[in-house]
Amino acid sequence: MKKFVAFLMAFALCVACFGTYGFADISDAHNHVVHAVDEDDEPIIPEYLYINQKQTSYTFNELTGTLTLTLVIDSESVAKGKYGVLKVTAPYTLALGKPTVVGGSVFGQLAVTCSTVSTSSSTPSTTATSEVQFTIQTTGDATFSQYAYVEIRYPVDTKSAYAYSWLRQAQVYVSGTVVTDQNSSVGFDPSYSTYSIYICNHANTSYRVAKEATCLTSGVKERYCTVCNYVLDTEPILPTQHDLDYSKPFNQNLYPYVAPTCYSYGSGCFKCKDCESLISGSIPKLDHTFGERILENGVYYYICKVCNTREVATNQCPHDANAYTMLSVLKASTCTTKGTARYQCPTCKQIEERELPLADHTLTSSTITNNPTCTTSGMKTSTCTVCKQIIPEVMPALGHSYGEWTTVTPATCISDGVEARECVRCKVRETRTVNGTGHSYGGWITTVPASCTSLGTEVRTCALCKKTETQTIPLVAHTYGEWITTTPATCVASGVEAHTCVKCAAVETRAIAPIANNHQFSEWQTVVSKTCVTDGEKTRTCALCNTVETEKDACTGHVMGEAITEGKVTTKTCGVCGYKESTKTVKDGIEKTYSSVGGALVVTGTEASKNYAFEIGVPDMQTEAYYREHQNFYKAYTFKVLSDGTKVPMNDSMNLVLKTDATLEDYEISFLVLRDNAFWPVNEFERDDNEVIIPGSELVGADTIFVVRGEESSPNLVVPIIVTIVTLAVAGAAIYFFMIRGKQKNNF
Repeated sequence: MKKFVAFLMAFALCVACFGTYGFADISDAHNHVVHAVDEDDEPIIPEYLYINQKQTSYTFNELTGTLTLTLVIDSESVAKGKYGVLKVTAPYTLALGKPTVVGGSVFGQLAVTCSTVSTSSSTPSTTATSEVQFTIQTTGDATFSQYAYVEIRYPVDTKSAYAYSWLRQAQVYVSGTVVTDQNSSVGFDPSYSTYSIYICNHANTSYRVAKEATCLTSGVKERYCTVCNYVLDTEPILPTQHDLDYSKPFNQNLYPYVAPTCYSYGSGCFKCKDCESLISGSIPKLDHTFGERILENGVYYYICKVCNTREVATNQCPHDANAYTMLSVLKASTCTTKGTARYQCPTCKQIEERELPLADHTLTSSTITNNPTCTTSGMKTSTCTVCKQIIPEVMPALGHSYGEWTTVTPATCISDGVEARECVRCKVRETRTVNGTGHSYGGWITTVPASCTSLGTEVRTCALCKKTETQTIPLVAHTYGEWITTTPATCVASGVEAHTCVKCAAVETRAIAPIANNHQFSEWQTVVSKTCVTDGEKTRTCALCNTVETEKDACTGHVMGEAITEGKVTTKTCGVCGYKESTKTVKDGIEKTYSSVGGALVVTGTEASKNYAFEIGVPDMQTEAYYREHQNFYKAYTFKVLSDGTKVPMNDSMNLVLKTDATLEDYEISFLVLRDNAFWPVNEFERDDNEVIIPGSELVGADTIFVVRGEESSPNLVVPIIVTIVTLAVAGAAIYFFMIRGKQKNNF
């Protein structure tokens, strides 16, 4: 028993000396959750993230049938962050469909990008929901800014929304977490995780009385949307005044009745006609009983008939009598008596009665006393049927009544003629001059034909007086032959062509514009030499205008040498650029490896049977400098995979092998990829000294990978400690074994 106790003491001593440090290292190496502490090592309780309700908004566009929801994330309480997720859940109904457009905003270094959009059901229903998930990703040690926002656009079926009012309003739920640089999680405050939206833009609003006010109670009026009937806000309506019955006073012992006048208030106690409450108080003054207005010193006044109070008339219009408008006739006028009518002032609208002028006589049939002639007037008389007065009337002269015009002297082509006509009543004769007819020429007759070098002549003759007229016939056009090139055009100089008249041998020339493509090119010169996998470039220059033509020099492809087989691996090498391609027989088929500058691509499974090519390189300095402003990386690589010359994306059946710099051997390293202009961490990779294997699933959608150098690696004491513990345990067991053997010998 003593020996066993000694063994336990030796083992405990080993653990006490070495185990504590070793196990502490192991614990730290595998502890991925560290709680934040303050200066006194007290845990810090993280504050909540929350949705900023004052800045969050939604907009409904009735024309496009979309509802855009903007959620503002307040991250002021988080000093630094690594990554996070934000989920926005909304009803998926007939009115509010599945989101179609989502987006985010970048504040400082806080990037918000959409990762997934999904629904809990394939068809809309009252219980189905849609979920939009965003990824909150920071770059490096960047700090959160105070705000970031996400924007989600939902399609809206306005027909369903307007048909069922209960589909208009919806609750949107927000959840998610952000991991800080101390690896603690900060979630969204539950009290701010719900947001209400309404499917209407409420562009047309009106007020209505929801509750009438009385003389005892207040009322309520509300502002509502005239389209969807949604109540936006309410306002109180003050109680109405009591409608007192002043004709019957009450409690005259306490409140004696005093009658009002037009210059003083009355008083007493009276009952309200609506609520029948007894109310004591004053009685309003009576209105003045004013008479007609009077004019004094250019000012119009009214005087009360009861108290003689004088007031300046509010209507100081002078009433222009000529501007009045007649409204109606009260009594019609005759030819002997004047009638009356109502007139209104157009300025002040005052109405007054006025006298109408006498009416015209009502005459009987007329009697002619003196007939009129062509040049003198006549006379007739008529009698008024109302006043019997005889009214004389002058008859105007009749004027001449001429017959048709007749020819006295005919007109000719060189002299005027004369026409006459006669009045049928008084035989007065009237004449007029008829203009000459002018010459009546025949058609033009050619006497001398015209040519392309000399004028011609033609003549015409008057058919009445035989007078002739002569005119010149202009030159006729040349009859040219075909155009013939005399000086050809080049790419920089104009040419000349001419044609000749077949009648007079006249020559006409015209310029030929330079011909743009009529170059005189030199032989092709190589500018960029082609390689096995990249095209080259060659140019040639026109000797006349120095125009340069550029053409692609297609690559020849790898010139692979004979295959060399070592065991199960067969390798072929390009004799031009040294590119290697290896295949290896494995259990499930074959495995292909393509090598290039700085790395290699391994393709397995059925994908290995395809004709792949792989290229890897270092970005140019301009690209490197641009991204150094956003991320402090150590080195960067660009890569692409070609299938029969066409670029294809990375997939799960591929692995990328990088040969890292030897200077990184003693440092921790991590990797970032550039995808959609944002940095994403590589979460899975294997490292063996300077060789790193990254699965293709981490590189989907990316074509640039960045190597980030971390802190210098501390010595790994885990293995030595385990070896020491095992050695001491074996030593203790040996001591125990020899002690037992010694005891057995002593027993013998």
